[in-house]
Amino acid sequence: MDLRQLTEEYIKYFSQKNLSKIIQLFHSPECYLSDPDNVFYGAEEIEREICRLFEFDILFEPQSIHVCEASNTSFVEFKIQIDDIFLEGMDIIEWKSDKICALRAYVVPSNDKKIHGDKTT
Repeated sequence: MDLRQLTEEYIKYFSQKNLSKIIQLFHSPECYLSDPDNVFYGAEEIEREICRLFEFDILFEPQSIHVCEASNTSFVEFKIQIDDIFLEGMDIIEWKSDKICALRAYVVPSNDKKIHGDKTT
């Protein structure tokens, strides 16, 4: 399976809150998940954190997927609503043998974005 397909599977499972399928994508035991405040090592810790996150009312909206085959890395830009908090962010996913070995999640509040100049498209 190519990186784009693997990344799309991760997005699908996350959007469905399918914890068991998400955890199957992680390369255990040397995998890790990091967010702005924490780092979780190993599938058990990652599962615990994602389970905690899924306790909230979540709306996950992927915006774009970028894949770098040379470095086995995919990038997912997204918007996410957790209860009444609106965030934008990026997941940087490193793959090894079709499994996630590292997932780094970066998020910022959506209302922190400042727009400068005129948007022309």
